[in-house]
Amino acid sequence: MTSAASIRIYARDLLVTAEIGINLAEAGVTQPLYLDIEADIPLPEADAIEATLDYRDLQSAAHEEARGERALLIETFARRVARRCLDRIAGPGSVTVEVRKPWAIAPASAGVVFRLSKS
Repeated sequence: MTSAASIRIYARDLLVTAEIGINLAEAGVTQPLYLDIEADIPLPEADAIEATLDYRDLQSAAHEEARGERALLIETFARRVARRCLDRIAGPGSVTVEVRKPWAIAPASAGVVFRLSKS
């Protein structure tokens, strides 16, 4: 029997501010977004940070995208963050990004979940 071990690295409740939204009033204005990012990767063979994905890389990817080009849709923002995170994984893996926009349907939040993988 062949088995493969994997681990999930995550960063939850990341707060970023980004220029995002389809409404005219949202143009040129940054808004808060909350992100949960999970990355599934093969179990590292060494007990060293270089052998795995540092969860701070997930945080950096979210902040880099938040400072980048405006997205009209949170779906687009989630996809961009997922791509940045997946690019940081050396081998096969998958990334799930949940983005919540707290003021989207006040008093509640709205959001999306986006998943991207590579083999």
